[in-house]
Amino acid sequence: MKKIFFLYLSVIFSLLTIQSFNIYAADTDELVTVSVYSKQYYGTLNMQNDSTAVFTNVNNDSDLISIEGAWKDEAFDGDCTITYSDDSIQNVKFKNGLISGTVTHKFTDGTYKIFKCKKGIPNLEILTYSSDQEVINQDWFFRGVPIQTWVANASRPDYSSLFNTVNEYLEKPFCVSGSVTGIYELFQQKIIKIIDDNGNIYLFKYRDTQTARYTPAEIAPLNIGETVTIYGIYEGLKEADDTSYLLFNNVMGYNTDFPTVSSEIVDDSFALSYNKICSISDPDMEQELPLFTAFKCDSELSLSNEPKKNYKNICDYPYYFSKTSIKLQGTIVYLTEEQIFIQKKGTSDIYVASAKKSQEKKLAIGDVVSCKATIDGMAKIPCYNSSNNHFQYVLYPYLTSAKVNIEK
Repeated sequence: MKKIFFLYLSVIFSLLTIQSFNIYAADTDELVTVSVYSKQYYGTLNMQNDSTAVFTNVNNDSDLISIEGAWKDEAFDGDCTITYSDDSIQNVKFKNGLISGTVTHKFTDGTYKIFKCKKGIPNLEILTYSSDQEVINQDWFFRGVPIQTWVANASRPDYSSLFNTVNEYLEKPFCVSGSVTGIYELFQQKIIKIIDDNGNIYLFKYRDTQTARYTPAEIAPLNIGETVTIYGIYEGLKEADDTSYLLFNNVMGYNTDFPTVSSEIVDDSFALSYNKICSISDPDMEQELPLFTAFKCDSELSLSNEPKKNYKNICDYPYYFSKTSIKLQGTIVYLTEEQIFIQKKGTSDIYVASAKKSQEKKLAIGDVVSCKATIDGMAKIPCYNSSNNHFQYVLYPYLTSAKVNIEK
């Protein structure tokens, strides 16, 4: 079963890299082939009228029974209903042959799931509701597969095999338990160094800035010395002579004094020019090590119940609050061409909003503003202290689709 599962996952991953991935039907001797998400189905197509069709799967062993809905230009296009072998149904909308927008999957016991799809690929959050419309489970898609499914199929790696049979382990999910001995920022990612009870070293990387639509990491901030169980997809070996892993420190925004931070902010060009000089040295990183792309970590800060939507939790659980809306009033305390730093009224909480070129009124530091936006992960702000040659990244909640209005 696991071989079949991993073959299925490899198909999903290959499809994620194809921009033209779509859902069409093509005539083949009175049968049509329909692709739904990552699978292909064969069956008959019965036109109910000029704009409505019913596809019936001819494979009795398949999970999908039929698709009924809007048909246009040789493809499903519009509202459709997919019926599965367990009698559950999905209400979907096709756009130009691709499932796009909100998907609702209804089960016979009254429970249902809601998630998003973009260009045929399921992504971001999955919410499961009871028949009473209460949320009973939350999950995320990682490379088109629910994280809970990845976790269920993850195994413990044989350390020597990660070196000796790399190709056999590539793209498979694994879990590792051990102590966090290194937490570093890369230019666009974070990397965690784990040492297990046998002294074996593993590297786990993940994107910790804006929410990765197809590869979100369900990982709260970690601490050196913390014991964790971390899950990831094996990517192969980090070569000993790989110089792209330049390591830096980071700090969460709620642990900083912004007036100090603002005096040390540098632009990305500075970071790129001076990162080799300011990077941290770690002898372990100079050897060949197994590297994973992390998608989940069970730690002391792991989410056990629904967190309140306060500043610290937004920072600690960016994946949980991603794509949710926020309203705030405050004062602009820093500006760049691309970012607006807003200190929430009556607090020391700093949010970083994306600046719109179409902003009607020119903004200035000291302006009192109201802001309505969408939370979209964290902004990674490069800071450099010239007195001690210390370079680090400060992370603040990042807001997109921001409407910033000057208060009168």
